[in-house]
Amino acid sequence: MRTGKKEFKITAVILAAAMLMCSCGKSISDSKSVTNGEHVTATSGDASAADKTAKAEFGDGEIKGSGSGFWEGAFAEGAGDMAYTDSVSEYSASSKDVASDSEYDGGYDDYVDDDYLNSIAAGTLTGGELRDLLNWDNYLRSFDSDVLSPWKVLSDSRVVIHVHNGEDSILGVKVALTANGKEVYSAISDINGNAYLFTGLDGQAQAPDGVRVYKADGSYDEYKLSEIANSKNEGEVEVDSANKDVNVDLMFLVDTTGSMGDELDYLKAEIQDVIERAEDETGKSIRTSVNFYRDQEDEYLVRYFDFRDDAKEVSKIVGEQYAAGGGDFPEAVYEAFDNALNEHNWNEDSIKLMFVVLDAPPHDEDAEKLAELVVQAAAMGVRIIPVMSSGADAETEAIFRSYAVLTGGTYLFLDDNSGIGYAHETPANSTDYDSELLNEMMIRVIGEFCGEDLGTVVVEPTPAPVQGN
Repeated sequence: MRTGKKEFKITAVILAAAMLMCSCGKSISDSKSVTNGEHVTATSGDASAADKTAKAEFGDGEIKGSGSGFWEGAFAEGAGDMAYTDSVSEYSASSKDVASDSEYDGGYDDYVDDDYLNSIAAGTLTGGELRDLLNWDNYLRSFDSDVLSPWKVLSDSRVVIHVHNGEDSILGVKVALTANGKEVYSAISDINGNAYLFTGLDGQAQAPDGVRVYKADGSYDEYKLSEIANSKNEGEVEVDSANKDVNVDLMFLVDTTGSMGDELDYLKAEIQDVIERAEDETGKSIRTSVNFYRDQEDEYLVRYFDFRDDAKEVSKIVGEQYAAGGGDFPEAVYEAFDNALNEHNWNEDSIKLMFVVLDAPPHDEDAEKLAELVVQAAAMGVRIIPVMSSGADAETEAIFRSYAVLTGGTYLFLDDNSGIGYAHETPANSTDYDSELLNEMMIRVIGEFCGEDLGTVVVEPTPAPVQGN
């Protein structure tokens, strides 16, 4: 487990990071603006022309917001100390004096107190997991229909089909649920051979009556649901195929708006640790993509980096990010999901895991479009795994727990045991969860989706030293 400090040299806009720890989601705009939704290539400020060309080949870039960045004008001449406090802890981060922000040419570590930077290490944040698909009745009791219905994630029926060959559970088989011959939902069987299917998301109450199980050549066998499933809509089908070795596509989608500033540096350390260890821990070949999103009036809507084999390179990209912007509570979740699913080079045969690290909901007007993307994710076999941070409300929890359920994923959340960040809400019906080290929990979850039991690292409810102390 890493305990040391990692240093990163980044672009001039990082100057704002120290100020943003107390921004709580507010943004500052300047006079420069670009067309909202414009795509540009994302590179570090000191990247060479060759580096830029190489990065472009990976499909990296930004979807621009309507603002040009938070940093201009954010620092007054000779900027000094900033104080940050919250209900859990207190710390201060001191910026070094600068003649003007136009002369800034350093990195994040040049403008934030050394004690604060040295205190940041993986294995600090803590949290828990709710595997709602394995505790279905508890999930159904957790939320009222009037919370889920507006987000088009309220299902009136769940069907679980176990795919096997008589001896082994089979991974990666497409299974579709039908109603009167029309496919209404499809999913890909997981490492345990289970495909999770749902109906009623669009408000239609037409009952499912059939199941299609696809073969590698695109043909399928069709079954009557009543003949293969029990009263709980749980059934099994036998196929004439065997498992093959598959790799993992691992994606992190991270909210980097200002409200994440109370714990984003710690989250970065945890994510970096997971990225650098996951391949060795699971024994799988892993490609990793990291992506970051803000909101409409910020410097960017989405900053994206396609899948890479080099874990060290991906870890460095994570270290270069910082919290800024936001303003209102909802963020650009739709744009982030759309980019993640449709503008990345997912391997069709891989185990696909998408961790979404966030503290705020999508915009209301994007509810239906997001529901369609979640259905698409399930059909692709992309399993959504939220990591809910401080400041999230009950509605945000309900939305993202449902996204996890609908894609065969699981729900992770931070708690207060680390002593880091604002207070964290305990999820509905989760009082008996185990509090774990976040990095170890994410490694464990990745392992479980790969069929590996890597164990659980449970922590006692004693807060760790907090930022700056």
